[in-house]
This record gives sequence, C-alpha cells and structure tokens, in this order.
Amino acid sequence: SCRLTWLILAFSFWHLSCSLHIFHGDSRHLQNRIVKENRKQHDLMNFAALSNILKSKRFIPQAVDLSS
Repeated sequence: SCRLTWLILAFSFWHLSCSLHIFHGDSRHLQNRIVKENRKQHDLMNFAALSNILKSKRFIPQAVDLSS
C-alpha cells in the first residue's frame, strides 16, 4: 500500500507539472481575457448600481442626511 501511495503521489505530481507547463503558455493570454471580462462585469455592475441609485427616490433624502 505504501508503494501505491508513492505511485499515486508521483503520478499526480507529474500530471500537475504537465498541466502547469501547458497552462503557463496560455496563462498570459488567459489572464488578459479574465481581466477584460472582470472589467466589463465591473462596469456593468457599477452602471446598474448607479442607475438604481438615480432611479430610487430615497437618493435625495440620503444625500441631504449625509450633508447635514
């Protein structure tokens, strides 16, 4: 059983290193894409939040409360 454990460990390590090696080539491209998507998502969320604030009638009293 001990030998089997070592075999599994060795295999998983080899598999991990292979995946990392493959992933490393595309990582920059993938990171850029993720950043772009996140930025798009963030902009949409900001826009939605802003429009909700502007639509809500509680916006003006809140602003008055904050300033007083």
